[in-house]
Amino acid sequence: MSDLDCRVAKLEQRIDGLCRELTEDKYEASQIMKEIFLKLNSILEAQNKQKGFWSGVVFVISGIVSLVGVGVAIATGKFN
Repeated sequence: MSDLDCRVAKLEQRIDGLCRELTEDKYEASQIMKEIFLKLNSILEAQNKQKGFWSGVVFVISGIVSLVGVGVAIATGKFN
């Protein structure tokens, strides 16, 4: 085997090794991204549930304030 053939063979082995490493890293990155998306989805679901709760709280408080305002208007005689 000539010196050139030996060098080419070593380069091919090195390229194959780097390709395998790249494939493994790509798979690992893909798994990490899946985990991140799952966690983000669970956070969004929790946030949507809380949004509904706080919307209800605001609705109830605004209703109470309206009733108090009407009661004050009636008590002061400004409601005709």
